[in-house]
Amino acid sequence: DEIVGVVGVANKETDYTETDVLQLTLLMNSVWNEAERKNAEEKYERLFTEMFDGFALHEIILDENDNAVNYKFLDVNPAFERLTGLKRDEIVGKTVLEVMPNTEKYWIENYGVVAKTGVPMLFEDFSIDLKKYYEVRVFQPLKNQFACILTDISFRKKSEITNKNLAHIWRTTL
Repeated sequence: DEIVGVVGVANKETDYTETDVLQLTLLMNSVWNEAERKNAEEKYERLFTEMFDGFALHEIILDENDNAVNYKFLDVNPAFERLTGLKRDEIVGKTVLEVMPNTEKYWIENYGVVAKTGVPMLFEDFSIDLKKYYEVRVFQPLKNQFACILTDISFRKKSEITNKNLAHIWRTTL
């Protein structure tokens, strides 16, 4: 338990009225609500910075025909930096094509569908620029925005490819 606020009430020359009590109650409710909001913000900030999965918030960029053509980085967590090698200070406010000019069109198209429709998506794919496989869960927090939660699955994918190759070799040598 901790003290979240202290309020002092000065003595009045006259008795406190119902209006005085109401005003003090409103003030205290406001102080309490602000303390709860700050506590919730701190909790979610810790969750955002401590989670193992990469998280990124983006804004989709549409052309005159409403087609997704690019997206802007709005925020990323430390795990996103670790999983991609992209640094928050260098990418927030920039578009993906500024940061990674060789980004495959399907990444932008998939994200565009989610940002425009609000229908979440789960997919796995390879990023040529980052040279890694990712599992990506995408959802729409606000219209024309999308958030990604990503996991590096490169080791698993490489193991699957190796196993397929070994199975092929085994079948062809028998």
